[in-house]
Amino acid sequence: MQVRPPPRKSERSHVNIDYTSLNLGDTTNILPDQHAYNAFFEGDMPRKFAPDRFTRLKGHELTKEWAESKGCNEPVVIPKEWVEGLGMVMPKDLTVKKVAELVGEDTKVEVIGNSRIVRVS
Repeated sequence: MQVRPPPRKSERSHVNIDYTSLNLGDTTNILPDQHAYNAFFEGDMPRKFAPDRFTRLKGHELTKEWAESKGCNEPVVIPKEWVEGLGMVMPKDLTVKKVAELVGEDTKVEVIGNSRIVRVS
């Protein structure tokens, strides 16, 4: 008979996060003290991100010619107030129901809104 040692268990604390609810946009059960990294960005002395060195462009400056000349090897930032000229406008009357009618109600659609990715199905 072979004797094995007991399985190794981590001694660090673990936080149970309901990722399914979080993915659906439900943040009501997420408290600031529930994730180890939240403390870095909240409280009396929050940490700040270092400034990035990405190129800032106005919407009309982001063209095929610009992309071909620069190579697009890193992200480009277009600040919210500089989006004019991109040619992308979100229709004010667009609803989830209209999207479902356009793509089919059984089609899964990933969207980005309010700084989170939400899967609409």
